[in-house]
Amino acid sequence: MRVEAAASKDAAEAAEAKAAEAALNAQAPTDAQVDAGIIRADIPAIAAEVVASNPTVAASAASMAQSATGLIPKWKASTAYAAGQMVVAPSGDLVTAKVSFTSAAAYSDTNWNLSVAASMVASSLRNRGVLANGTDINTLRETGVYHIASSTSAATMLNLPFNVPGQVLVTKDPGSTLVTQKGIGIPLTGGNISLWSRTTRSASTWDSAWESDRQVKGPLPEGTNLGTFRTPGTWIISNATSAATMTGLPQLNGVTLADAAVLEIATFPGQSAGQERIEIYVADGNYARFSRIARTASGSWPTWQHDNPAPTAPPATVASDAGLANSVLISNFTQKMGGRRRVTTATIAFRFDHGLANFNAYVRAIFEAYGWKYSLALCSGQWDRSENVGVTQAMVNAWVAAGLAEIWNHTKDHGSGDNSEAAWKAAIKDGLTELESQLPAAAGKIFGLAPPGSTGTNFGDFIFGQTLPEFTDTDGIRFILQNHAVVAGYLTTEKRVQDGMVRQGMGHATIDNKNLAYVQGYVEQAKATKTAMQFMLHPSRINTAGYMDTATLTSITEYIRAEELAGRIKIVSPYEQLLCDVV
Repeated sequence: MRVEAAASKDAAEAAEAKAAEAALNAQAPTDAQVDAGIIRADIPAIAAEVVASNPTVAASAASMAQSATGLIPKWKASTAYAAGQMVVAPSGDLVTAKVSFTSAAAYSDTNWNLSVAASMVASSLRNRGVLANGTDINTLRETGVYHIASSTSAATMLNLPFNVPGQVLVTKDPGSTLVTQKGIGIPLTGGNISLWSRTTRSASTWDSAWESDRQVKGPLPEGTNLGTFRTPGTWIISNATSAATMTGLPQLNGVTLADAAVLEIATFPGQSAGQERIEIYVADGNYARFSRIARTASGSWPTWQHDNPAPTAPPATVASDAGLANSVLISNFTQKMGGRRRVTTATIAFRFDHGLANFNAYVRAIFEAYGWKYSLALCSGQWDRSENVGVTQAMVNAWVAAGLAEIWNHTKDHGSGDNSEAAWKAAIKDGLTELESQLPAAAGKIFGLAPPGSTGTNFGDFIFGQTLPEFTDTDGIRFILQNHAVVAGYLTTEKRVQDGMVRQGMGHATIDNKNLAYVQGYVEQAKATKTAMQFMLHPSRINTAGYMDTATLTSITEYIRAEELAGRIKIVSPYEQLLCDVV
């Protein structure tokens, strides 16, 4: 009897082992099954079929395979689970319990960790099949590849970025609401494949709109305001009807151009500068090209600049006498300044643009204590601005009379008078004549123009003086040089040659938001090359957020004073610096 019992026990154990082996084998589809499209959801049925068809397996093992994925049980409500126990989640994922607990009525991801095996499966995009007509793409949040069968079907769907056959690829981070969608539009005949993407961390909404992954972004949305539009890429304005809905388009001869066009936007996160360019259809074989550059990261773009104006015949007048007038003004300037100034070291000069209240409060006393000369760039029509409160024309005139302050014309209104030739000429000429009237001590000694840096400024194609052509062939420079001996600009900032020759367009380093190390770098370079260096500061920004404070100003002036006392540099005014000749 004992022998029979042992034999019966051995047979039962053998049957159990075969059942386990069959169930485990069922969890791993064969290569042929994988090629046939087997997915994880098919595994329970495969396991049941294999086990049930094996005559040596007990009926109880077949029943187990029918109710679970192999020997791994399905999740059940109100069931006690031990920490680390593996189950099959309702989604089909293999998960393990984070801690020992009893499940609630509904499954919750927060109680389970995705198993390594399941993570590997989840990382592979599963074929989710063809989407039904009318599908809202916003609802596709489970990992997989979803198919759009036709253009007709695409047209019925919501929140799909294209209207042709294609695919939507969805990836979702396990245990997270982070979801990324990639859209691929595939035209049936001809055309380019369109690529789109978007991402969200929200469980109910999308954090970002669909973005084209190509440089060509597609049609510009109707109603767009080109004056504030900053999304980078190339955009298409399809026709005049679409263009008519938009604002901020450029004008040609006073008429807004609203027709088919290509718009290019160049911006980059974290950078304030940007460019907007547009080419607009005018007539067959004729188009107009405009551009504009912004120096701020938000707000409106400046005025459009016409990049390909029709050539015009030269005026039937004698050539400009600006060169002759300017040579006389330079001669007068040199005479009144006492001629060339021999120096043996680098020279440092300071210019302060308006902001007289803070200049008087924080700067003037330092310069007077050191006996340093300086320039003030002033607008004759802006004495009443808040940045000048408390400082009168009589006070500034007294500073000039004392011999340390010199004045540069900064135009009457900081450059806003540029809507017509008459306006910008008045802004320049009135700024000069009014300043001489307001500051009698400076009369006949306002030799220079410091171009204002206002966005949109355009004095007869002379903008900020940043390019050589602005100084060689613009109406603006001709008018400026007929009325000033010298004009500042941005042709060079560092290593200004000291040979006593007056040069136009010499630049400066703006130190509004700079520190001592920045200034030291330029000074040390000037010392090493015995060249001239000029610093410019807007006093109105002192002690405001993001700009220089009085402690930094003090450290800079004390450093420069020490260098001066050591004989390594010489402090001069900006006018004097133009005439310095190093030996």
